Amino acid sequence: MYNLIDILFFAVVAFFIAIKLYSILGQKSEINKAIPIQKGLNKDDQEKEIILNKELSDEDKIKSFDSSFSKQNFINRASSAIKHIYEAYGDGDTEILSDLLNIETLRKFAYCISRIEENNLKYYVSVVKVTNSSVDATEVKDFLANIQISSKLQLVYYLQKDGKIIYGHKNKVENISITVTYTKNLRSPDPTWKICKINYIPFQEYLKNG
Repeated sequence: MYNLIDILFFAVVAFFIAIKLYSILGQKSEINKAIPIQKGLNKDDQEKEIILNKELSDEDKIKSFDSSFSKQNFINRASSAIKHIYEAYGDGDTEILSDLLNIETLRKFAYCISRIEENNLKYYVSVVKVTNSSVDATEVKDFLANIQISSKLQLVYYLQKDGKIIYGHKNKVENISITVTYTKNLRSPDPTWKICKINYIPFQEYLKNG
């Protein structure tokens, strides 16, 4: 039989254990408080609610999936990507191009590279500067986001055959207006936006007709 002192001791211990459990389990963590949860909706349903919410702009829908997204940051990254793409094209580096372009656009660049090699041509592509970049349109549809950007491209490029320039200029900077569309599946863990449309590939028209 427990005496009164034993009973009081166990009661005090139980009281402190109850307080400890409540402090750990009985309140939402700071992380929980930061994430709005709609009762009765799983993660997929919540994502659908975001996409279908007509009150949100397309830019805000993208931010719902990527909190670090901003229009200006995207423009800066897009300008850098354009420079890498044309320089990789000039080097014939399809590995870098495959990281930045979707399949359809990659095929267009690869076609030009193969035509140049088939005709035993030498070529040069150098980006001087990418300027005046701005967002023309942003669209989110069925978790697929597209952002169209216009830029001014300063480029030096030419084709050579047997030591002679047959297309372009060696010492002239060309000013070209380009329009590029970037795409991303918002539900994908891959943070990369890939180019799905580009209106200018150096030598493309010449190689088609040549």
